Amino acid sequence: MIDMTAVRGCGTIDQAFYSYTAPEPDGLADRPLEPTAARWLPQRGSHLAVLPYDAVRRSPTPHEDIQTFFAAAYRAGADLAGWPAERECDHGITDPLLA
Repeated sequence: MIDMTAVRGCGTIDQAFYSYTAPEPDGLADRPLEPTAARWLPQRGSHLAVLPYDAVRRSPTPHEDIQTFFAAAYRAGADLAGWPAERECDHGITDPLLA
């Protein structure tokens, strides 16, 4: 499972977009994240990919930054979990009637 959303207050950060992969595959926090403001945050024995809201707010390309972040976080978890790329859904749409 990969959960991707926005969160208010997460202990050591304020508002942020985040993603986590459960169960966490080995080496997840070693995978690169984008954009440069994104980072892996240790959280209760696993890691959250976080992109601070303030960094997005100040960016000249906020929409692209959010999409890039979620794509990088998803790819890190999916690759390490061995999920087949051919089964991915276009633009996250899982209903074939809407795709």
